[in-house]
Amino acid sequence: MNTDFLQKYFEKNAKRYIFGATTEAEELIEIHKNNDLEVIAIIDNFYQQEFFVGLPCIKLEQVPEDALVVSAVTNSRPVDVNNLLEKHRLNYCDYFYFYRNSGFQCPKIEFWEGVLSHWESNQENYNEVKSWFEDDYSVSTFESIVNFRNKYDLSFMKDFKFDITNMYIESFLNPFEDQSVFFDLGAFDGSDSERFLRNCPSGNAYLFEPIPSQTAILEKKYQHNKAIQVVPVAVGSINKTVNFSLSGTSSKVVEPDQNEDVISVQQISIDEFCSENKVSPSYVKMDVEGVELDVLHGMENTILRDKPMLAISVYHRAEHLISVPQYLKKLCPEYKFFLRHYTQGYSETVLFAV
Repeated sequence: MNTDFLQKYFEKNAKRYIFGATTEAEELIEIHKNNDLEVIAIIDNFYQQEFFVGLPCIKLEQVPEDALVVSAVTNSRPVDVNNLLEKHRLNYCDYFYFYRNSGFQCPKIEFWEGVLSHWESNQENYNEVKSWFEDDYSVSTFESIVNFRNKYDLSFMKDFKFDITNMYIESFLNPFEDQSVFFDLGAFDGSDSERFLRNCPSGNAYLFEPIPSQTAILEKKYQHNKAIQVVPVAVGSINKTVNFSLSGTSSKVVEPDQNEDVISVQQISIDEFCSENKVSPSYVKMDVEGVELDVLHGMENTILRDKPMLAISVYHRAEHLISVPQYLKKLCPEYKFFLRHYTQGYSETVLFAV
């Protein structure tokens, strides 16, 4: 990226393009319209439609060499996108650079609301949590994530890869004991449970998924697999009926009237489930869209009794990067902590307690 990129980008006759048919691209298009800046086209080799939000959608090979490109890719592979644009010798900047330097009110990353103020108010706690990690890789991951989200600077992610092929299966977890029991909290398509069972063929998996259409798919998919049991409920601190939004992999518990596309589902605590079914988990994976601490409160007895290995998403809320390990450290001091991040963007930061 040339240092004078934005100067050229704001010139009257600049050939402006946006890379990626993303939600951020929609916002950027609106910002450009409001500031009388023409965007010629959206670049996306995988988008199937001819137009995106009224703009032509073209392939990377069609972009002229004098184009000025803003990447609107913020998750999964934003570093790879930069490398791709570099390979094609295009003048470009990534979304985070544009956010910092354009002078426009670009939309913030949803999960990063309040991260900087939280860090500024809790630096001692951040340093304490960092000292708990068992390996240098966890420490460097923690530092990179904190800097990335505080500074909106993608350079802190340059060494990360997008790799979810073996997510939740790390060397410090293996080998699993025979007949280990896996709790998949936020199972969605069951892929995480399948991955666990490939590494523990004698094990059993409980897939907790409250979306009726999704549980129907899972029940049909695994109807002949005795190692897998689908549990059609949400999980939380207590048993109750909750409102659940329908947003694919981002579906979550919401307040009443917060979202038009909601359904009522039954929520259960893990402690209650284990007591009723006389089952003890060996390993619990938790990706529940921001209610991780609430779920942990509902499994205190299970943690104290069974001390299962835990893999908990800690990227949905600003405070979770430190509040989740703090909670676990207080509840069960013998846990050892590791941190892994499976994308080049803002999602899939996982705390492991072993």
